Amino acid sequence: MLEKVAVNMLRMAVGVLRMPWVDFKWDVSEYSEAMKEFDKFRVNGWFTDEELGGVIEVLAEGQPRLLKVALNATAGILRSKLIDFSWRVASFKGVFDQLTLMRKDNFFEDEELADFFSIIADTLERK
Repeated sequence: MLEKVAVNMLRMAVGVLRMPWVDFKWDVSEYSEAMKEFDKFRVNGWFTDEELGGVIEVLAEGQPRLLKVALNATAGILRSKLIDFSWRVASFKGVFDQLTLMRKDNFFEDEELADFFSIIADTLERK
């Protein structure tokens, strides 16, 4: 049941990111800590709900208030002991294709982050 809540929180974050007044394009270096965590997922081949929650928490820093609330709530649910999953990176090519796209131009955009969260939510729903 809490996985459904996490999916809904991710969808809320996607909705906020796709609002016309949320528009950002930041240099990837501003999010180097989050990108390093994503790289760790690739190296060890697995990622867990707690790790994903930690990355989302990092991404929430410095965001507009509504987006920050949505991201922190999602991170809190994923980091709780009530949800437990471990995903093999190779099984979720779409997730990591999106990360590659986010890094490609060295800019971190609201649309790319929305797509990433949408892919994660879709993956959680299918699980």
